[in-house]
Amino acid sequence: MSRTTFCFVRCGNVASGSPAAAADTTPCLFTSVTHCRPPRSHISTWYSLYFNTKMPRHKGRIISAKRLHTLQAKAAALKRAREARQAEETEEELEQAEWEIPETPKAAVRRKLSPGSVEENAAPKKAKSTETEDNTNCAGGRRIVEYKVLGKGLWCCYCKECMSLDNIEDEKLFGLGSILNVRCHKCCTINVVPTGKRHADSLNRETLFDVNAKFALGVINSGSLYAPLRALFAAMNMPIMSYQTYKKYERSVGKKVEEVAKVSCEEAAKEERELTIQNKAALEQILPEHLSADFIIPTTVTTFEKVVRIMVSFDMGWSRRAAGRNYDSLNGYGCMVGNFTGKVIDYDTDNRMCMMCEAGHTPDTHDCRLNYFGSAKGMEAHVAKKLVIDSNILKSQNLEVGVLVTDEDCSSVAACRAAASHEIVKQSDKNHASKGVKKVLYGMEKKHGEINAEAIKWLHTCFTYALSQNKGNSAAMAIALRAIPLHTFNDHTLCGNWCGYKRDPENYDHRTVPGGFTNEQLREDLIDVFNKLADNANKFSAAASSNSNESINSMMARKCPKNTCLSMSESADFRYAAVVGKKNLGEVYTQKTMELTTLSPGIPFNTSYVKSTDRATTSRRSLYNTRDFKKKRIIKAKHRANIKYRKEVAEGTTYESNCNLLVLDGVEVIPLGEDDISENWLVGGEAEGVVVLFDLETGGLKADSDILQIGARCGKKIFDTFIRPTKSIPKETTKVNGLTSNSGDLFRHGKQVKAIPLQAAITSFIDFLVSFGKVVYLCAHNAFAFDGPRILAAITRSGQLQRFQSTVKGLVDSLPILKKNRPGKSNALGIVAQDLNISLKDAHDAVADITMLHLILQELKLSASFLISESILVTTLINRMELKRHLENVLTKGMLDKFAKGGLTVESIQDTFNASGVTGVTTLVKSVTKHQASIDKLCDWCQKQNAGHSTTASVTNNTVLPFTASTSTATEPVNEFLHVAWTSNEPEERQSSPDLFKEYLPPDFETSQQLPFGDF
Repeated sequence: MSRTTFCFVRCGNVASGSPAAAADTTPCLFTSVTHCRPPRSHISTWYSLYFNTKMPRHKGRIISAKRLHTLQAKAAALKRAREARQAEETEEELEQAEWEIPETPKAAVRRKLSPGSVEENAAPKKAKSTETEDNTNCAGGRRIVEYKVLGKGLWCCYCKECMSLDNIEDEKLFGLGSILNVRCHKCCTINVVPTGKRHADSLNRETLFDVNAKFALGVINSGSLYAPLRALFAAMNMPIMSYQTYKKYERSVGKKVEEVAKVSCEEAAKEERELTIQNKAALEQILPEHLSADFIIPTTVTTFEKVVRIMVSFDMGWSRRAAGRNYDSLNGYGCMVGNFTGKVIDYDTDNRMCMMCEAGHTPDTHDCRLNYFGSAKGMEAHVAKKLVIDSNILKSQNLEVGVLVTDEDCSSVAACRAAASHEIVKQSDKNHASKGVKKVLYGMEKKHGEINAEAIKWLHTCFTYALSQNKGNSAAMAIALRAIPLHTFNDHTLCGNWCGYKRDPENYDHRTVPGGFTNEQLREDLIDVFNKLADNANKFSAAASSNSNESINSMMARKCPKNTCLSMSESADFRYAAVVGKKNLGEVYTQKTMELTTLSPGIPFNTSYVKSTDRATTSRRSLYNTRDFKKKRIIKAKHRANIKYRKEVAEGTTYESNCNLLVLDGVEVIPLGEDDISENWLVGGEAEGVVVLFDLETGGLKADSDILQIGARCGKKIFDTFIRPTKSIPKETTKVNGLTSNSGDLFRHGKQVKAIPLQAAITSFIDFLVSFGKVVYLCAHNAFAFDGPRILAAITRSGQLQRFQSTVKGLVDSLPILKKNRPGKSNALGIVAQDLNISLKDAHDAVADITMLHLILQELKLSASFLISESILVTTLINRMELKRHLENVLTKGMLDKFAKGGLTVESIQDTFNASGVTGVTTLVKSVTKHQASIDKLCDWCQKQNAGHSTTASVTNNTVLPFTASTSTATEPVNEFLHVAWTSNEPEERQSSPDLFKEYLPPDFETSQQLPFGDF
């Protein structure tokens, strides 16, 4: 081997004497021979001559043999994998082709057919699916591209020929952007083609795709998360950036969002300062009277400009749902909202944990947001102090917080006052205050049955009206608050012009609570609550609201879902900054963020979205403040609640905690129902009469409660009517029978029913009984203790007792009858029906209950003759009722029963005592009983009544009697059903003087006591 060849092989240089000897001479790397340094093209030529082959190149560069072998091995491996994948896809295409319909070839047109076209009469071929997602090339699936950028890049940089995307040889994904290596079909040059615009990174290199930054901004703005978006992109067969790449872009864009939010807060602070100065007089009018004239703008001299004290509202939110003691959120966020601008003045967040720090990284290696080490409950006071006292934005604008509007849930004001050098006035949020009042009133509902849901809503409305109508006048507000409980008890001494009694004293009555409240204990409790509210009227004088803060918390809950933890990194802070930017600037904050990131603003689609969204927000805000919308919203909510209640009652228990825990599974049996009623089961013989089942639904268990429904049934004949209420219906009653009242109208399960006055209902009921043409025996479940006294009282009040007695002979109580047939078991109507497999549909409806009772009597084979034998005469019942009212505390129940069955009445005892004294009464009573102790008690009672009422006159047959059972002054409460005109065997004078019936009342009779007949 010659020296020239040797030098060429070892160092790549050519010895002297070669054709390139004229070039620069350089000593050999391995010998002292001096030779020239030829051009690289000559080296390649001589290499090919010597080795009989070309020098290996890769991407235009000469490479070593070792590098060549490595690349060849990789290429062989890729080829084998590609061939295997192609074989699998070929099998799948063959399987799919069997189900595909071949396309009919179109006729060839005059112009030259394009490649791949078929002739007009060519045989049809099987078509391949054009929607196949998987592609063997590197550019399979879908991409997000920018038309202009991609179109500009598809011109060959060497020959200026337009390239095709079919010639993509390689693709590098950079998140949602791509760089394509496209080979020119003319010159075979590989061109680098980006799919979108790029912007500079931290080293000022144009390497970051705009679409990735906008994707991160869109995720923050929409409140989405990476995981669901990854699933969305996978379903669309689109590549998505890795989570690490997403976090990189999120941190880059999120900091710009924070900058936009802070700038907007500074602008809002400037605007709030100007508006506060302009509206200084108006602001002073709604503040407490004790504040000095220079409170808003102090007269102290400063080096900058005058300090202005603004009015702001503050509220806190947490990134985790909690209630009661379960407050353990890792993140909290709060902001101050200006009173006049409604914009965020400043905001701050508290974070209790950092994921990077937990993993062992030091804070200087990442953007650590850990800044709080207390409990979640203490965050609100901590953030309030930082914003009110240490806010850099307030200091830069020479502002101070003078009035702070907050709720009553925490000690924020105390923390701010402790750190402030000036007075901070506390104003309660009227919405939180009204909710607190409503909560207290609902607590009273458990203690006092007289107050119900409708009454609570009425009191709550009165409270809110008192705040709104006396805004800025705490003294007038205190008087209005003290007048509310008195107004409900018909004491109108403190009422203002808002009271209807002041305008029409004779005809005024409460619409929600007819007649007003009467419970004295309830009166004391209501007065105590509203007096405390009146004592704190200074807190409500501004009638301020923190609705803006609540709106911000709601926006944050949408952008940062509470079911996902984002508070262990910067994500939660970025999203709260986005909320602040949207609150202050609107949706345009996204475009301002893009400008700071050197991105395009997004014309035309993003700009159009921003304009339409801001326009919709403005119109929606103006609509929500209109009176008509608020009224319609209340009506709609009430209607929806009525439907919900009606459906739940009709469906029964469908969902409840552990409702099926202790229930045994078994075979379902179809219960007895309406079709199983026997028409003639309750009809007796000609001499016996007919048994009519009846039931009452009332407005409560008290004796003076309204009768709201009367239902009666005998076989297939049914009577059903609703009665117009005159009093409010307690909530406990509504839960049982579903009846409610509103402005005199009656509703059943939220649906209004046709109701008539009591007089008309009683007339229709008696007409129904007369229609049978026989003697009637009324039967009810628990008739002697509940239904019987009330129906007789209503009939007496309507003046139709004589007509009733001419048709109805006796009363039957099914409860003691069932006790005899079912000893040792519960005999409540619903339980008996359930034991006998009888349908319980629409229980506590009068007609439904008597239908159940009819089926029970029919199932137990209790005939009409048997029920009639168990009846008690109506005259005996009325007599028993009168005796019990007067002699309940004198004689035993058994003795009163003997008196009633023996025909003794209070009136006969009175007449006998007035005529014959004690001797006559003793002789009269011995016809019934010889129990001397009872006779002596009755004689003593007669003497006491005579001595206590010797001056009271009673008109009977135009004679003044020296003795009556009892008297009552005009001021004593008397049950209204006792003010009746008796028409059965009564003198004319007694019929025309309903007040004389007071003599039948015991001295200690109360309107709330029960009216049972007693036990028979």
